[in-house]
Amino acid sequence: KPYVVMESVYNGRSLARHCESSVHRLPLEDAVRIARSCANALHHAHQRGVVHRDVKPRNVLLDEALEPKLVDFGFSVITNLIRNTLKAGHGGNGFNPYAAPERNGDKRVGIGADIYSLGIVLYELLAGRPPFQTGHSLHNLDDEPGAAKHTPVRRCRSDVPRVLEMITDRCLNRVPSDRYPTALHFAANLEVAADQLQVNASPETKRSVFKRLGKLPLFKELSESDLNELVSNSTLRVFRDGDEIITAGDTARCIYVIVQGEAGVRRDGPQ
Repeated sequence: KPYVVMESVYNGRSLARHCESSVHRLPLEDAVRIARSCANALHHAHQRGVVHRDVKPRNVLLDEALEPKLVDFGFSVITNLIRNTLKAGHGGNGFNPYAAPERNGDKRVGIGADIYSLGIVLYELLAGRPPFQTGHSLHNLDDEPGAAKHTPVRRCRSDVPRVLEMITDRCLNRVPSDRYPTALHFAANLEVAADQLQVNASPETKRSVFKRLGKLPLFKELSESDLNELVSNSTLRVFRDGDEIITAGDTARCIYVIVQGEAGVRRDGPQ
């Protein structure tokens, strides 16, 4: 008989607590990283003709390292791989504040519905509140046009870069064709936002990097102004254990300097 095997997330907890209030709000970098991982997971499913249809914070589990796992494909459906759409239907889902407007009525539902739902999750991660003033459901988005207008995320959190506001705005378009064409495009834009966040690191972070660089033998002969210029024109990247910095075949157009921690080199295949 067919069966499903899913990963056991040790000590996993729901993403919901980080979306429901500003008290447990995650740093921007973590919010973007989690949303990007979920977008990549959705793209993986979409490529195989599966629409999740129930993307929401409670269906994203975080492990001890804050790595997200997209779970609960109980409402997912197999799409027409050519058209990437299916007939709408509530499927027993009931009220769902993360559901796309096209879920209402006899309309076509495709991968854009998942992109819309993940856009709301990203908004809540950034703002600590829902994007809609009065709430919304599968019905009132069409009945009450005013309810479909979300509050720009930068009004809720001033340190959100404009690029992230543009990303959330695009995801929350009522018309599916005005959203990202694929979850992979969504993930790629989040990668751009992540790079910008690194460039715009806090002054405290840059001061810490400045002090560490000054102690490295490579930069000991540089003046203070030279070091300042170096830090200002550099991109600070934070890698987790196991992340690949450069892979075989990559052409690097930059120099990597390890400010803190260690990196290793792994060779696969023949020597």
